[in-house]
Amino acid sequence: MNSNIIEIISTGTIILALIGCTWWLRGKFSKLEYAINSLKKAITVISGVTVNILELFSKNKNFRKNRKDWEQIIKDLSKAEQLQNLINEVDLSNPFKKEEVDRLKNYVKKIQIGGKLNLKEARDFDKLSRKLKEEKRNDTGAILLAGLAGIALGLLISSSKE
Repeated sequence: MNSNIIEIISTGTIILALIGCTWWLRGKFSKLEYAINSLKKAITVISGVTVNILELFSKNKNFRKNRKDWEQIIKDLSKAEQLQNLINEVDLSNPFKKEEVDRLKNYVKKIQIGGKLNLKEARDFDKLSRKLKEEKRNDTGAILLAGLAGIALGLLISSSKE
C-alpha cells in the first residue's frame, strides 16, 4: 500500500513538473513569435520604402537633386502603420514631457499632409525622434521615425547649401 502511494505521488510530481515546463516553454515561444512578427512588419515596411526609392531612381537619373521625390518619400514614411502606432502610444513618462509628445505628433501630422518643416523644427523633430528611438530601441516605429526625421533634416540642410 505504501509503495502505491509513493508511485502516485511520484507520478503526480512528474506530471506537475511536465505541465510547468510546458507552460514555461509556451511563454518563451509566444515571445519569440511576437519578435518574429515585429521583424516581418519591419522588413515589409523597409522593403516597401526601398522599392519606392528604386522606382524613383530608375525613372529619374537626377533623383538626388529632385526635392519633390524626397518629399514624397518622407510623406509615405510618415504614414507607415508602425509609425502611426508608435505616435499614438507615446506615453508621458520619463524622459518625455507633454509638450515634447505634442510637438512630435504635430511634426508627423504636418509631414503627412504635405507640410514642410523649417530648419529649427526639423532639428527639434530629429532630436525628439532620436530620444524616442533610444527609449524604444526595438520598436520598428521608433526606427522609422528616426529615419524619417533624419531624411527631413538632411533634405533641409542640403537645400539650404544649394
